[in-house]
Amino acid sequence: FLGTKVLGHVPWTIPLSWFYMGLAAYLIGTWIVYRMGTSSAVWGVLAGAWLLTAWDLVLDPAMAHESLRVKFWVWDEQGPYFGMPIKNFAGWVATGLVFMAISRWIWRSDAPLSLDRMRLPGIVFIANMIFAMVISASVGLWIPIVIAILVAGAPFALIRVEGRFPSERSGLSLSNDR
Repeated sequence: FLGTKVLGHVPWTIPLSWFYMGLAAYLIGTWIVYRMGTSSAVWGVLAGAWLLTAWDLVLDPAMAHESLRVKFWVWDEQGPYFGMPIKNFAGWVATGLVFMAISRWIWRSDAPLSLDRMRLPGIVFIANMIFAMVISASVGLWIPIVIAILVAGAPFALIRVEGRFPSERSGLSLSNDR
């Protein structure tokens, strides 16, 4: 249903959505890590992969649900998370980590982290989470919605409240010179 497949297996829309959601998750993850009071590139990559996987927690169960009128994909084997095999999550995490680590390596520094620059990635991430939640709700999958909200929201609970947002900084230094 998702159209022409790359190499006969993956619909072209999947790598496209991975790119924009992966980039948004990486930028938001890096921003969260910075707001936590650290500037570790490793933590930014890990936080981005965490957020990307949170999206999968609500997206994949709905996209393969048997009562959905349009079947986006079908699992060859059943798994414990609403029919999804665990290796699917391992694939999401591994692919997310590789994508974000390569992106970070290409940039050679963290992305600009001003609050105003986080608006677009935030809108992209939230819009896609809401889209997945609407599909999940349409087939009665409420638990994945709650789980995804908790998992995606968990890193935000770690943000330092004191201090100011780095709105005047063009980028993030890798040292602790705040």
